[in-house]
Amino acid sequence: MYLLLLNLMDAPAPEATDEDQVQRLVSLARDGDDLAARRLYRMFVARVYRAVRPLAVTDADAEDVVQDTFVKALGSLDRYHRQSGKRFLAWLMTIALNTARNQARRNQRWRPLSADRISPSQGNEPPSEPDPMGAAIDRRRLVRLVLEALTDLPERERQIVLLRYGADLTATEISQVCGEAPATVRKVCQRQRKKLLRRVARTSQTSGADLTHPIQETRP
Repeated sequence: MYLLLLNLMDAPAPEATDEDQVQRLVSLARDGDDLAARRLYRMFVARVYRAVRPLAVTDADAEDVVQDTFVKALGSLDRYHRQSGKRFLAWLMTIALNTARNQARRNQRWRPLSADRISPSQGNEPPSEPDPMGAAIDRRRLVRLVLEALTDLPERERQIVLLRYGADLTATEISQVCGEAPATVRKVCQRQRKKLLRRVARTSQTSGADLTHPIQETRP
């Protein structure tokens, strides 16, 4: 979640991944190579988590969806076929969003958050993801502000924003996942990014969270 905030502030290009290497790992994992499967998990778990966390009430709910996503994806690699212009990550995120929706229907716990339902201890990144800012920044406060801001977005636009800045998908890939035109995706991201940053910055002035330092930093 903290890197999602940095992505919103920096608006970087989607994270580069050697897709040929990913496809080799997919092929090995499909043939039963457990090491390849674990490498795929480590490669994408943080991005999947960042994309689904704001849809969940708690960290535990998000972690359940992440785990279910990888179980389903790795168990159905025999049905996966590489498509031109569509990375493996986009296919994985389609499974993640469908898993989140199924969780919502099944346990009725996946619904828009409200400020009083987000505890200060929630919203941490998985342990494998480094903290680029160190102890100087109160990450929990900033994460809380981002989560609160995201809850007010319409569901469709929230998913687009999360896929772009959480999962690092391109506009074309997001259009394939969500069924929206790439131009619409770009407009949503541009408009909602500005709104989210304004709200987080405004709220941070009264909450004591300092956004000046991370805004000046470059993304690692």
